[in-house]
Amino acid sequence: MTQTFQALDEAVVAIAKDILEEGVIVSPRGSETREILGSRFRLLNPRARKINLASRKWNFALAIGELCWHMAGSDDLKFISYYSKMWNLFSDDGEHIRGSCYGRKIFSAKPNGLSQWEKLKCQLRRDPSSRRAVLSFLDMDNNPFTEAKDLACINSIQFVIRDGRLHCITSMRSNDLIWGLCYDAFMVTMLQERLAWELGINLGWYEHYSSSMHIYSRHYAMAKQIADERPDISIGMNKMETVQSIPAFLDAERSLREGNASGLEMVKALPDYWRELASPLVDLYRHKWDSHVESPSQHDESLTRSA
Repeated sequence: MTQTFQALDEAVVAIAKDILEEGVIVSPRGSETREILGSRFRLLNPRARKINLASRKWNFALAIGELCWHMAGSDDLKFISYYSKMWNLFSDDGEHIRGSCYGRKIFSAKPNGLSQWEKLKCQLRRDPSSRRAVLSFLDMDNNPFTEAKDLACINSIQFVIRDGRLHCITSMRSNDLIWGLCYDAFMVTMLQERLAWELGINLGWYEHYSSSMHIYSRHYAMAKQIADERPDISIGMNKMETVQSIPAFLDAERSLREGNASGLEMVKALPDYWRELASPLVDLYRHKWDSHVESPSQHDESLTRSA
């Protein structure tokens, strides 16, 4: 049965309750988790993607940083570890992220010259009723006898147009409620809204399915606090402005990440939507480069992409 919510906050609270009440303890690779199989929910307002739960202490700068990493089509470890040094634990060669670099798999051109993103846009423009607009992330070439540090947790993202609205369905092999879901759903719904803008159609609902939805034992206490919280009603983020500003937004992000003060002026030149989205990156820049100390928020988030 699919649970329906207006905002991601509501979904996180409900799933925390489900796992704590009905989850079964399993220990993949020796790490205890409490798990439910076949978790599914739908967001009626995908723009209500920010986590405002006091007990979660969500890192908005990390969410934006990850989004930039994906939209830039990068697999560079140095890029993403600027936002969370825990990413260093998931690189096999100390330079790249292999499995969870969804943006690289989405936006990099294939041998035929088209990226997955361009192909699915062509598919939906040619046949708006298509069931073939799917982004795939399966690691089919992974050696089953080698323990890779990072495997893609998202199997696929499918987009369907019905009744003039773009709906999105994400299928995951594995999803950690505390560390993963809050960032995965943010990133995918941002891509959903971008695609809706590029196709010139309205935004529909977002549906999220995970074969294994779980909580690690170290987060049982936090999960209990989340389950007991009553989320405020969220109206969601503003409607996305022109996606033609994305290259300038990514240029500004890179400049800030590299410690260049010119990035501040680049942010000021962005349209309202993208300037507001960049504000957490400006705050992080000022903390890192003005005070020369590491942001405490970097210790708050660990990413278990190979869960």
